[in-house]
Amino acid sequence: MLRSRALLHMSKDSAASDTAQSHRLLVRAGLFRPATASGLLTALPAGLRVLDKLQRIIAEELESEPLCAQRLSLPLAMSRDLWVQSGRWSDVQSEVFSIKDRHGANLLLCPTHEEAVTDLVSSVYGAIPPRLLPLVVYQMAPKFRDERRPRGGLLRGREFIMKDMYSFHATLDDAMRTYAKTCDAYERIFRDRLRVDALKVAADSGKMGGQHSHEFHIASDAGEDVILSCDQGTYRANVEKASFGSVRDGSSADGNTVIVSVNGMRFAVPKDRKIAQAKLATFKPREDDAAMDAAVDAMKHGLVEARDGDACVGGNQCTCAGHGVLRETKGIEIAHTFLLGTRYSQPLNANVVGPDGARAPLVMGCYGIGVSRLVAAVIEARGGHDSHGLLFPRAIAPFSVCMFSAPQGSASAASECFAALKQRFTGDVLFDDREQQSFGVKMAEARLLGVPWIVVVTKSGALELHERARSADKPRVFATSAELLSALAV
Repeated sequence: MLRSRALLHMSKDSAASDTAQSHRLLVRAGLFRPATASGLLTALPAGLRVLDKLQRIIAEELESEPLCAQRLSLPLAMSRDLWVQSGRWSDVQSEVFSIKDRHGANLLLCPTHEEAVTDLVSSVYGAIPPRLLPLVVYQMAPKFRDERRPRGGLLRGREFIMKDMYSFHATLDDAMRTYAKTCDAYERIFRDRLRVDALKVAADSGKMGGQHSHEFHIASDAGEDVILSCDQGTYRANVEKASFGSVRDGSSADGNTVIVSVNGMRFAVPKDRKIAQAKLATFKPREDDAAMDAAVDAMKHGLVEARDGDACVGGNQCTCAGHGVLRETKGIEIAHTFLLGTRYSQPLNANVVGPDGARAPLVMGCYGIGVSRLVAAVIEARGGHDSHGLLFPRAIAPFSVCMFSAPQGSASAASECFAALKQRFTGDVLFDDREQQSFGVKMAEARLLGVPWIVVVTKSGALELHERARSADKPRVFATSAELLSALAV
């Protein structure tokens, strides 16, 4: 691509109202631009290239063995009736964009598609025979969420791109196997393809439902989630879900608690601790717990939040044998997996038929990756940017190579080099051919863009190779395009 023809406007300034580093850099580099309302962004051509590359990587992993997922596309809008039927509408309606058509029918813009895909399977098969299972389908499409306070650009917007995958099974054991395969695929995507460290942590299922859930996070100070990890073992959990062993200070001792009323019940809570709302949602008191003249001991029943410095829960949940201490990290959630069970299949009548003709609800799983959020998260992560600008993983950089000539650089050498690079990196080379821009501006913009390799054609026709990740290092110099391509193949 020729830089003179590209819709690639870079600027020194960015949206002052947003403090997320990823958002400032993505806007400055001309990849995304704030749109017509808060929480909405336009993906410009270079930004769309990043999103397309990321989606191709995800698709390759999901469609190959052992998952063999099939891609489909569900409508972005759907009837509200299915959400009412599944019992989820009352919990999420404040977060969902609701619309009416000209006939007065209630529709919504989907933040996720559990109801839609379950209804699809039910309508196609009636009751699906076990020989067709497991059935694994996915899509990558825009989703919508009516955020109260959109912030962070791609980190939390009203419209976002998500990969959502759904699996259907005859038994819980089959569902657990697909769940494990999906988690493995996620780790390959993050670790092997994107070269980023993603933390897999136990998580609360929340409004999605189901009994088993994990999140994947990129550690970053820009994250909104708190992750607690054992310093000597393998235990990791979101603070909403985290359990712990003994506490640091005996804060549950008599006289050091306060009485808190929640949902008509009274709880004795240590003064310096918080009630864990996610744990409270599944708490089922005994009759003596619910007595009007007594408060439930929140510490005894495991209803308080774990925190930095607590002892690890140990046992079969961690390899530390109870010797570890929980340490706090902030994280950006980039993916979430849920074992849904029959949460949606039962109310929406999606069944498996057995050999005797008996029907039973399908056991489901759902698995999301925040595609657009992941773009921002890899920038917010350690090594995702520097003082010059973006530092994309090579697999999703908007271009593999940016090349331009130094002052009085050899035109013939530049033409030959561009032709060779185009053949090697089909459609993935940016040639900055602007004659009115200085060498310094071209170099600064190439660095800001986060392109892995920058090639400069000198006056003598030599080719300087600058590696973006090592901006301070001296460039390597090659006499011919063949030598340059050999170096880039490594």
